[in-house]
Amino acid sequence: MSTIKSSDEHLTLNADGSSKDIKFQANGVEKASISSAGAFTSTTIDATKLTGNLPAISGANLTGITANVPSSADGQALGSASAEWSDLYLADGSQILFGNDQDVTITHNPDTGLTFKRTATGDNSYPVFNFHTGETNIEDNELLGVINFAAPDEAAGTDAVAVAAAIYAKAEADFTSSVNKTKLVFQTGSSGAADDAFTITNDGRGLSPFTAKAWVQFTGTGTVSIDGSHNISSVSDNGAGRYEPNFTNNMNNANYAMFTSSNGSAGGDSSWQDMDRNSFAPYSQTVSSFKMAGYWNGYQDCSLVCGLVFADGT
Repeated sequence: MSTIKSSDEHLTLNADGSSKDIKFQANGVEKASISSAGAFTSTTIDATKLTGNLPAISGANLTGITANVPSSADGQALGSASAEWSDLYLADGSQILFGNDQDVTITHNPDTGLTFKRTATGDNSYPVFNFHTGETNIEDNELLGVINFAAPDEAAGTDAVAVAAAIYAKAEADFTSSVNKTKLVFQTGSSGAADDAFTITNDGRGLSPFTAKAWVQFTGTGTVSIDGSHNISSVSDNGAGRYEPNFTNNMNNANYAMFTSSNGSAGGDSSWQDMDRNSFAPYSQTVSSFKMAGYWNGYQDCSLVCGLVFADGT
């Protein structure tokens, strides 16, 4: 039996029985209720005079609140690990401000996008946007993070809604206390999901079908010495006019293109005027090296030699 009573200046409304609510009506229409679990539900609440940390209120439109603030800085959380809020709606031009001094902000630019800003004005003040994985054992070929670009609402469907471009970071070796080798890969799409188009390896090499996999310029007279190179560890002297550049990182296979040139023979003829009798060309290749030779009335050393390699893959 439900009761209403007064004791010690308190008014007690008791809805007797399991799962029974206390209901408030006006002209026979329910306007608010308190469930047996203590949840308060109302169609409308005039919260003009509510301040501080508000209680949990459901099914109500709160009016007259200028700010919903915690009891102190860092005082309460919004939601919890087991009771999460749903969608968040913010107005045009709204901001999210982080930190006790609001030193980092995210600002909405109406109909354009978001601006991430560090508000400090001193020298060397800049924002940092971190992508962190919580994995505790990073192994070779595991992803550390991915950014995808797509048009999921494209009406054409199929390929049109697939990932059109992406950037990802992937481990190039098992991580240890002294190793975190990582490559950064850029993907682009043509028909279907985006695929690898350009890779920056952990040692700074840029790899794609359109970038040189290796190049070298060296002095071929006397003791062979490299003047400049990319992905060439050394050049072997295989005899007069014959050289063998060795790759720092091997090719995937031996089906690559080589281009070689020289400025002339050690004898001082840098013009090589009679091209019918003179040549400088590659003549052998493996995954670890390629060979080149200069011929001018016989094999002769060359003072300036260049080699260039293009290949598909690493």
